[in-house]
Amino acid sequence: MGMMYLNKDLVSRLQGVGVNAIGLSGGVDGGLLRARRRESMIIIDERGRERVVDGGYTGKIEGANKDFIMRLLNDGFMPVVAPIAMDNKTGGPLNVDGDQALEVLSYSLLPNYAIILTDVDGVLINGKVVNKVSVSEAQELFKNLRLGGVA
Repeated sequence: MGMMYLNKDLVSRLQGVGVNAIGLSGGVDGGLLRARRRESMIIIDERGRERVVDGGYTGKIEGANKDFIMRLLNDGFMPVVAPIAMDNKTGGPLNVDGDQALEVLSYSLLPNYAIILTDVDGVLINGKVVNKVSVSEAQELFKNLRLGGVA
C-alpha cells in the first residue's frame, strides 16, 4: 500500500507543476502489466545461507498492454507506473521488480525517455551495479536486453 501512496503523491506533485500525470498500479489499472506468480524464491537468511521460501505475492512479468498505455500517451497523459502486475491466473495484484516493469514497457513502447525511482543503489548490468546510465547506453541495453535487475 505504501507504493500506491508514493505513486499518488508523485502524481499530485507533478500535476502541481503542470504535468498531466496519471498514476497507474501496473496490472490492476487497464491490465497494463501481466505476470505469473512466483511459486518460490531464494533468499539469504540471517546466517548468510540461501533458503527457498514461498513466493508470496511476487511475480514475473509476462506481458504488457501496449494499447492501453499508448491511448494514455496519445491523449496527453504522462503515466506514473507502480510496479504491480495482474496475476494471469487469479487477476489479483502481484509485486514485480520495478526495473523489470520499466524494461518490458520500454521494449514495448520505445520511449524517448523513462525515469525510474527506486530505493536501491542501481541497476544490475552484466553482474555489476550501475547507478547512472546515459540515454545511448540505455538504448543499447534495451536493444540487446542485457538488463539484469536491481541491486
